[in-house]
Amino acid sequence: MQKSLESNKNLDDPRKGDGGGTSPEKLDMIEKRDFLELNNKVMEVVQPYCNQAREVAKCDAEGRAYTGHTEKHVVQVAEKSQETADALESVIGKGTLSDKATLERNENEPNRVNFGFGIDRNILETAALSHDTGMSGGYKITETNGEDGQPHYDVSECKNFNDIRSNHSLNSAINVLGNREQYNNMGFSNEQVDIIAAECMAHSKSNSGVKDLNSKEDWGKCFDKIDATVQAYNEEYPGQEISFNRSAFEQNYEKLGQLATSALALRIGDVSRDSHPNDEAQSGEKVHVDRSTINDNVNSRENEVANADVKIADDNIESQKSREVHVGEQNITENHTSLDDNGKVTHKITINDMNSGKLCTQAAIQEHIGEMGSDGTKGTNVDARFDVNIKFDGECSESTIDSYDTFRDKMSTIYENVQINYPWDKEE
Repeated sequence: MQKSLESNKNLDDPRKGDGGGTSPEKLDMIEKRDFLELNNKVMEVVQPYCNQAREVAKCDAEGRAYTGHTEKHVVQVAEKSQETADALESVIGKGTLSDKATLERNENEPNRVNFGFGIDRNILETAALSHDTGMSGGYKITETNGEDGQPHYDVSECKNFNDIRSNHSLNSAINVLGNREQYNNMGFSNEQVDIIAAECMAHSKSNSGVKDLNSKEDWGKCFDKIDATVQAYNEEYPGQEISFNRSAFEQNYEKLGQLATSALALRIGDVSRDSHPNDEAQSGEKVHVDRSTINDNVNSRENEVANADVKIADDNIESQKSREVHVGEQNITENHTSLDDNGKVTHKITINDMNSGKLCTQAAIQEHIGEMGSDGTKGTNVDARFDVNIKFDGECSESTIDSYDTFRDKMSTIYENVQINYPWDKEE
């Protein structure tokens, strides 16, 4: 019988934390620290949330089989986010991530902000390690339309795993603010802690509302959600109040642009998981996909996995979504973001079994492409350009080539700023 989330109420609530300031001698400490020392200190804060998130996932069938978002994942995300930031800043510094017309337009439009150069890599590292602590639970935020025509936010407790999953970026931000003193003790100023929280929140388009990273309006709504949840937290924990000061970067064009760049690096780093066969799920258990049982000659993901043997430990995974996700993600064995020889930001994906689970694999690839479309996906709102190079470990059948060509055509109509390239393009 499945445990309920109520059975975890006796676990310590690591959201509770004290506020704190930073002494002057610590203000520049962060610039002198290497990532290894920083990572160890951040993981001391993050680890209790990872432990609790595993226990929470075990209480729900879908949560148990959900892709891993604990310590192994966040350490990889930190590495991939830094790699992505290297590529992004290289082209931002040259003014070529966005075209000249876009850069000039954004400077003259009050609601637009260009991607910024010179992001704080220690902040990015810390946000990457902290971005999934909200998988341990917390608050649920619901947007409603007020009588004044403006969005209003209702905050309540998460009641089930779907609430937790859907609101985990918000709760990751709240966890950072709740542990302000610990982050201060690592050398971060209060302003930097607020930026870390904002980056955690913004890593999810749906939860944060930042669908367009170059939109000041989207960022404003994101900060409104944090403010509403801070208020709910303070009402729940009187005497242990937390705070969030958005003014330092919301009203500063340069800092908001840097936040947009960091959030883009984190989003791409987050989706860049190298799953491999038998990868761990959120519960810490391994998921096995018997690829010989996948139907590779059908026209839907549902039919691909209809009779597939997809198990967690010794149990069949029943969730249709989870089955499709694991079939797709476990077929992506490696991916990196870098500059190509022409100085273009390029995301490289390696597919393990080129002819297996094509549609589920393409759905997993679309998750990657969607994060590169985070900065706008249509028309004039496309503020950056990317290449996605897909490599296959082996020879593709004609039906596989046709399937992936169809997929590329579909993606080109959705994400106009992303160009997909295949090995056979060079042969034409």
